[in-house]
Amino acid sequence: MVQLSKFVGSGLFAVSAILSFSQSSYTHASPPRDSRVCAGAGIDGNVFAAGLGHDSFDSFYREPFGAVSTDQKFLKLRFRTCLRDVEQVRLRVWNAVERRETWVAFQREASSNVEVATRIRQDDQALGPVEFWSVDLPIPAKPTLLYYFFDVTDHGLTRYYVDDGLLAQRGGWGRFSPNWDDLNTYQITVYDRAFRTPDWLKGALVYQILPDRFRNGDRSNDPETGSGFIFGKKIRKLSWNQPLCDPRGPECPRESDSQFYGGDLQGVIDRLDYLRDLGVSAIYMNPIFLSSTNHRYDTQDWFGIDPELGTMETFTRLARESKARGIHLILDGVFNHGSADSPYFDVFHRWPGTGACEATDSQFRSWFHFPHFQHKPVDHSKPGTSYYCAGPDGTLTTYESWWGYFEHPVFNMAAPEIRNYFYGGGRDSVAPWWIRAGSSGWRLDVGGDIDQGASSPQNQFWEEFRATVKKIDSQAAIVGEEWGNASAWFLGREWDSAMNYRFRAGLLNWLSDGCAPGNGCSNGVFEDDDNNAASASGPIIPSNESQFDHHLKSIQQDYPSEVWHAMLNLLGSHDTQRVLFILKKISQGDERVARAKLRFASLFQLTFPGAPMVYYGDEAGVNSAGGWYGGRWTDDPYCRAVYPWEDEGLKPDQELIRNYAKLGKIRRSSNALSAGKYETLLTDNARRIFAFRRFHGSEQAWVFLNRGKSKSAVRIEVGNRLAQGTVLRDVLNGGTAVVRDGYLEAPDLEPLWGRIFVTEN
Repeated sequence: MVQLSKFVGSGLFAVSAILSFSQSSYTHASPPRDSRVCAGAGIDGNVFAAGLGHDSFDSFYREPFGAVSTDQKFLKLRFRTCLRDVEQVRLRVWNAVERRETWVAFQREASSNVEVATRIRQDDQALGPVEFWSVDLPIPAKPTLLYYFFDVTDHGLTRYYVDDGLLAQRGGWGRFSPNWDDLNTYQITVYDRAFRTPDWLKGALVYQILPDRFRNGDRSNDPETGSGFIFGKKIRKLSWNQPLCDPRGPECPRESDSQFYGGDLQGVIDRLDYLRDLGVSAIYMNPIFLSSTNHRYDTQDWFGIDPELGTMETFTRLARESKARGIHLILDGVFNHGSADSPYFDVFHRWPGTGACEATDSQFRSWFHFPHFQHKPVDHSKPGTSYYCAGPDGTLTTYESWWGYFEHPVFNMAAPEIRNYFYGGGRDSVAPWWIRAGSSGWRLDVGGDIDQGASSPQNQFWEEFRATVKKIDSQAAIVGEEWGNASAWFLGREWDSAMNYRFRAGLLNWLSDGCAPGNGCSNGVFEDDDNNAASASGPIIPSNESQFDHHLKSIQQDYPSEVWHAMLNLLGSHDTQRVLFILKKISQGDERVARAKLRFASLFQLTFPGAPMVYYGDEAGVNSAGGWYGGRWTDDPYCRAVYPWEDEGLKPDQELIRNYAKLGKIRRSSNALSAGKYETLLTDNARRIFAFRRFHGSEQAWVFLNRGKSKSAVRIEVGNRLAQGTVLRDVLNGGTAVVRDGYLEAPDLEPLWGRIFVTEN
């Protein structure tokens, strides 16, 4: 499901979307004769804004880079001002867990320091005379999130230097602010020094499967048209090659969750060799538990496999066969809400026993929230009263439901009964039981709605959940759903990873050439129900190589290394448009270019650090168009198209499949690409070239990517990274390259393609 944090205040993003906002925008009110901005600075009540500077990506200004562990003790910060322009520099630090602020004073740095002197010489040329201030910031001994900005004082006048306010790309250089601004702050993630994520998840290739739409392996358990009860609707069974009936059209209104194709667990078992050949090492399964809908996010029984998917024996066989191929299974845990049509709630009075909706004295009453918005007398003559529940003294009451959908009553996470059921009731509660049954971990649906991590330190749901699961299997994975910055859950006591929608947003921006005028497009900026001014991802705005690199560094800076290497880096999911549909929209409507971009995107995705995640069928070219309704492109249920199996009368893109399989094999055979550290080598905005290095032990991989529209050759100085005469092999295209005269050259880079040069082990 889509998490609530997918959406943020539109006003905030409107501010952050001003991409041209930079510190160079600020000048002295009366420029001195010397054109350099720092000329004439003095203690005169006039702060020279353009001289202020701090770059959190630069180790000179912040050391070490990124998140720090609780045993770090100190983090060195530097700040630049014009020479003799201010009397005082201070740092305001907010501790998010302890809910308190601290002020730290900086000291002027001596210009005799070699590193400082070098920077002074560099900045003097552009700015005029400058100086630097520094402080060793104490790091708390307990995990937390720290947020900081600077204030400077000049003859009684105080001004500020804050983060630039780009929500998806925080960090790097900041900006001057004439006013107090604690909304745009730099972040320091302080995580538990003992924090470790599962080794198998770091660098894994993850394949996401919506079971009903992947493969029908057992016709005997297929749902039948006219059967079932899906919140008042009946099942519509479709043939595999039959188009989905539009649930927003006149023929089958509201039938988005009641149309079935018959995919099942046996179908996954039948295609495990296909997945292995793609290089897949983990499968993330959308819910498989007893439910009434095709997506199964309305769980009716967390201990029962939905019979339309198979049996417990089928699941056990799937786990066993997957393990034999080196593939782990991650199950989808819908712990935020249940089903209104379930024994626990029973809004339709269909189950034995007494559900929470049926009586105030139900044993499940404490599991849910009553009342929510209304408390009214019973009036069965009015329609819709069946969606109210029993209240006290013969009244009816509403209940809290997820985003107002009556089908999904929200659990009361403070109830001990709920916590015991899901994890606190011993080895036989839901979470540990499925780990013992063969699952390698959990993906947590709308996990941030349950417990906001460091933002709500009084809520210990995920801390307790993690402790229980890790006690059963220390290598079990806990993956949250979070559309924005997930740092609050990455302090070492809650999640191991998350679905990396920040990665997706940055990559789509980089791949965008602007959109053709029409639905969803305005001045080259594309919006749909996932990418828009009110979402955490923001609209899709074309970005260059430097901006893309900044976006990636922002993510890396926020997350502990253990997490960063385990993030599920995705291009699409069951909650987004199909990636080919999006790529076509941001390629002026050209599908040929869109397919070339998908091939190119997969090259980056499978060589970048993390756990690349492929949404089933994307590798086969599934291009199911979104629906244009209510003035916006809508993804659900159009993105949940079937896999195009040939024996079902459909046509997969074999060239794309071979591309994914080749990249998967390359990744799996290279320690540098699957587990190595990362360094950006080149961001050439003019020629649209992006290059980076991965390295692990003695093995290195140099990746050159041509985002442009014409061939290009790239020559990079290797420094001390490679010895003269080192031979590297292009594992993507064939051929070799040799380090000569201190340079490595990548000749004839094809447009929307690249080279992967790997040193021999």
